[in-house]
Amino acid sequence: MRRYLWILFGVLSIVACEPIQIVGGFVAYCFGPVEVTTTHNSATVEALKPYITIDGIRRENATIYLEYYAAGDSQNRDIVAQYTPSQSDDNIVFHIDGLQPDTRYEAQLFIDGGTYGSEHSDTFTFTTKEYTPTYESECSLHFDAKGVLAIFTIKDVVYKVNGESQDVERVTMKYKLKGANEWVRVDMTDRTSVTIPESKGMYLEENRVYIYCVTIEPANSDFVVLTSAESEFKTTYAEVTADIATPTVAIVEDSVNVAVESAKVLFDGVDIPDYPHVDYYIYYRKAGSKAWSNKVAVDGDNMSIALDVELLESGASYEFTGAVVAGAKSYEILSDVATITIANEETPPTPPTPPITGDADTSAIAGTWHLTEWRATTPPFDVYLSITDDGIVTLWQRIESRAWELYYSTVAYDNGTIAGQYSDGVAWCTSYTVAINGDTMTWIDTADATEISVYRRCELPNEITTIQSESTRSADNGRFL
Repeated sequence: MRRYLWILFGVLSIVACEPIQIVGGFVAYCFGPVEVTTTHNSATVEALKPYITIDGIRRENATIYLEYYAAGDSQNRDIVAQYTPSQSDDNIVFHIDGLQPDTRYEAQLFIDGGTYGSEHSDTFTFTTKEYTPTYESECSLHFDAKGVLAIFTIKDVVYKVNGESQDVERVTMKYKLKGANEWVRVDMTDRTSVTIPESKGMYLEENRVYIYCVTIEPANSDFVVLTSAESEFKTTYAEVTADIATPTVAIVEDSVNVAVESAKVLFDGVDIPDYPHVDYYIYYRKAGSKAWSNKVAVDGDNMSIALDVELLESGASYEFTGAVVAGAKSYEILSDVATITIANEETPPTPPTPPITGDADTSAIAGTWHLTEWRATTPPFDVYLSITDDGIVTLWQRIESRAWELYYSTVAYDNGTIAGQYSDGVAWCTSYTVAINGDTMTWIDTADATEISVYRRCELPNEITTIQSESTRSADNGRFL
């Protein structure tokens, strides 16, 4: 008896059958080509539908099934009795599940003709594929990028193997400036959001494109670590704000000394002392001008300048402001304005009238004193005090004028607190607590404990003695006490 089995992938054709003589006629068992496709645990067998002919007449009522077994283990056979028609009625399809991956199998098709007998095809083989699980990760990502920082939000982190969710050990986000080589890594495990950068000194650059991606590590080390595709985000220009102190302006000898005590600049609300896009200036102009016609660059740690008073117009007023030009977009922020008037030497001022006598006991602090420290630093101006035993205070100052100004006051002094009134009836701006330690005297503003003035005993300079004898002073631009 001869049988035919052809395995021709992609080509199906009917194979001629050799008949066998039996009682009552000739019987032929016809098998055609077989095509097998596999996965790691299944196989699909598609074949030309076997059939029986009796005396050359095809019979359709035969039972067809498939037997298969792992190669070398023919004692453990499995039978697939069901088959489904393919697109062609001439074909049959068997689907086998539960196979072992990367395993060679042997199989045969069987046709059972009942009273006409049964027969099987030649053995054909197929091999399942290696088991390769499918890995996938998912997460919801969002960037809110500002100028020097960004808020990264991640949620709904999922790691799947063959479609089933697995435990996650670690989630890491990394980012870098586009075109740069070095990545910055941020651990996002058990975190839904983080503001980057996490380390000071690694702030983002304004108006630049960054690259980022996310890596998810499964708890099962047998599974692969997955990293998302690289994505982009772009920073904006930083929001720049600044707190700039109002300049102090004083005329000392032949110079106009201007100083800004502090200038704190924030980028997106962050203080970045070494930020590259920051320039500090002192601007000044003649009062009444619309534009700041003079701009002097200064050090951010020492915002001060000294102008030759001869370069300024005598008798004119000038305005001064501290300025910061900051950020990649060069925002300009100015302080409040301070004003000073340059004395007109041709118009002698009206001398003050000294008090005849006082009525306070100030013998404990009597003497001549020079201001050596103001607000914890060396003052940018000159002040001398002369205090009598009976409550008369003489004040010499050179603050907003290059000329010395002279004022007289009578004072009240009780329990270490002093307050006064100038001879023209103007009260001191505040009262002070006074402490004496040898040749040092300290006055503390009772309304503002940070306003501290320190004096030392001294002799009056000759130039002040001359001014005192001449009883002259410049225009009243502001009094130290």
